[in-house]
Amino acid sequence: MSLKRRDPAELWSRRLKRRKKIKNTRRMIRILLGTMVAGCFAVLFLMPIILTITNSFMSSSEIAANYGQVFATTDSGKFKIYSGYGILQPVRNGSV
Repeated sequence: MSLKRRDPAELWSRRLKRRKKIKNTRRMIRILLGTMVAGCFAVLFLMPIILTITNSFMSSSEIAANYGQVFATTDSGKFKIYSGYGILQPVRNGSV
């Protein structure tokens, strides 16, 4: 049984190829993870805008069904909205 000696240059070439493949794989994984994280942050930051736009198309009956209790509190006279900014302040003794 004879042992075949490998050429040192061939061994060196195989090691370099293996290291290069591992390095490229790690680089691709790093890029993929960074892209996924950036995509998640993009969705999180855009979600309020998307929800605001989609809720602006609600009809008055849907608004009354979903937010009826909120508007009922302001219409009961317990709170008054000042200056159109949505600032709620309690009304005392029926005076403004």
